[in-house]
Amino acid sequence: MGFNLMDGPFTPSGNPASAVFPERLDYDDAWQAIWELPEPEYMLGVNGSGEPVTLDVTKDSPHMMMSAMSGAGKSVVARAIASQALVKGATVAFCDIKVISHLWANGLPGVNAYAEEIHDVANILVSAGAIIRQRNKKIKAFPGDPMDALHDEPRIIIVVEEINSTMEELREYERGLPSTGVYKPTRAFGDIMNMGRAAKVHVVAVGQYVDATVIPKRWRESFGVKGLIKHSKDTWQMLAWQAGYPQPAPQHPGRGFVVNGERAVMTQFLYMTEEECAMVVRSLRPEAERAGVRAAVRELRRSAAQRRELRALEGGR
Repeated sequence: MGFNLMDGPFTPSGNPASAVFPERLDYDDAWQAIWELPEPEYMLGVNGSGEPVTLDVTKDSPHMMMSAMSGAGKSVVARAIASQALVKGATVAFCDIKVISHLWANGLPGVNAYAEEIHDVANILVSAGAIIRQRNKKIKAFPGDPMDALHDEPRIIIVVEEINSTMEELREYERGLPSTGVYKPTRAFGDIMNMGRAAKVHVVAVGQYVDATVIPKRWRESFGVKGLIKHSKDTWQMLAWQAGYPQPAPQHPGRGFVVNGERAVMTQFLYMTEEECAMVVRSLRPEAERAGVRAAVRELRRSAAQRRELRALEGGR
């Protein structure tokens, strides 16, 4: 039989009723697929057919929003994206007023800033906004294809934890700034949303419930890709309304939806431990900068194989 009567308009697109997901998608299971992806594309997880579900910040959306209840794994997804970006040469900054969300990233190559206080968050956003304007001038002055104008500039990824609380604190902080003559951090955030793609500046925002009163619709629309884990009906209607009827949230750990426009794909999200994220950045980024990501992965595989052979020989003595 070439069809399944359970597949229909109430089945999330890309997820047939016969879908089979892994219990958990570990780095060891996914690393080959991860490092086959081109520079601007990051693996988020797999669908029910075992196919990679990815975020391409040049094609899909320049920014991603991750919405999940406390403890559901939203920061796990953010660190998986950040570690992939770091290996591929990106500069990553963390805005973490929670303070403890990404301690794995401390001291890693490519981590430009880790902001725990709201004034440091403000500095990161204003600096990124200024960089966008500088890069746009560089694109305008470039004599060749505008797509090549920033080939020597690193991609910038800004991970914003607890986006609701962060934006509320930023607005409170701005009340103490002069009313005119100051480039304010919320204005800078809007510039990143609107102009970040061409300038290679991107935001990965994380929140428990993205409040419409805190994140205006004009900014929420810039998050073209959303990840949902253990979402509520209200969250679906606010963030994934284009994808149709609200779908029940999967209860399996690490499983949710990746929503891209009108398409919602049930996804088993990639699970990388903090130690794995730090390890891949330390071990792969230096070689990737010298010879490329794939060459770095080949070298890592060769070294791992040699270590396994050595352990086998030592065990046979």
